[in-house]
Amino acid sequence: MNSGYNVQKEEIQRIDNWLSGLGKRQEHINIVSSIQGWEKLHIGRSIMNDKLRLGSRECSWGLGTHADSEIVLRSPEPLREFHSLIGFDNNNENRQCSAILTFSVWVDGKCLAESNPVPRDSVGEQLTVALDGATEFTLKVKSPSIYGAHADWGEPAAITNSGKILKSV
Repeated sequence: MNSGYNVQKEEIQRIDNWLSGLGKRQEHINIVSSIQGWEKLHIGRSIMNDKLRLGSRECSWGLGTHADSEIVLRSPEPLREFHSLIGFDNNNENRQCSAILTFSVWVDGKCLAESNPVPRDSVGEQLTVALDGATEFTLKVKSPSIYGAHADWGEPAAITNSGKILKSV
């Protein structure tokens, strides 16, 4: 009789855990479109289809692209701000390149934030920009040279006007 009670108690706990998880599902910002200078956009991986690495830091999620690139993102609700680590992907293919990257965030054809030129030996920088209620925005990376212009948006996320955190994946 006691073992039946334990099975029922475990099943109730499993259902409770599942129900409580419904309200905590991670919502995402959707990728609407992307164009880039070489290859295709990699989600959760570098342009070389490896781990996303900014300097010695490995990012657990993000976007691996190649300059020049434009990635259009759309949110299910208005956004207050966007945050991302930015920089060169640390991989064997581009360690000797001389490219310089510039990262920017755009809304309705207007540049809201632009990084200083990022050299190859950077360890990654934080980019934060106010989005003022926008639901769609564009991430751009530019480089005067295409050789080795492997760019990462590391652990990108946005905060909604209501305070919810949304991952960009």
